[in-house]
Amino acid sequence: MRSKVIVSLAAVALAGAAGGCATIIAKSSQTITVSSVPDGAAVSIANAAGVAVHSGNTPMTVTLKKGRGYFKPEHYTVRINKEGFQPHQLNIDGAING
Repeated sequence: MRSKVIVSLAAVALAGAAGGCATIIAKSSQTITVSSVPDGAAVSIANAAGVAVHSGNTPMTVTLKKGRGYFKPEHYTVRINKEGFQPHQLNIDGAING
């Protein structure tokens, strides 16, 4: 029996895009890397509204927006599938950082 796809994320959570002077200085996006063993797993990333924002195959690097409005962090669902392996789902939740 094959083992399930292993996921490695460079950023597990997104920092919030609000709070004091950090709002002016902080970037409004975050880059993450999605990889699997073995390579070639299908990846789809959807935002909180369920809209697909990225798709491709591992390994891949994407840039995600941290927020979806003033004091509203964005939330993403990452789905990873490869034939012969168990599918994997990961949630990335932004948070407001004061």
